[in-house]
Amino acid sequence: MFFPFVKDIASKDVISMPINKTIGDAIQVMIESNHRAIVILDGHFHHILLAQDILTLNENELDLNQPVSSAIIHKLPHIHQEKTY
Repeated sequence: MFFPFVKDIASKDVISMPINKTIGDAIQVMIESNHRAIVILDGHFHHILLAQDILTLNENELDLNQPVSSAIIHKLPHIHQEKTY
């Protein structure tokens, strides 16, 4: 059975922002782009911030001026687009 390449099944419509932006900036990008996940760029590392993570933070009186790095961000693995796993 043929298994597709990662590049053929991965989303190509990705929204990203640098890690030094605020949580408020991330929320604004989510609203403007109609996405519920943002890739957070931190040098050679990539993380993801999910809308559900922001909702979890909001239960604890969220400060929108906090850096996005203080939020729950999940490290993303680097996967070569030609892999078939």
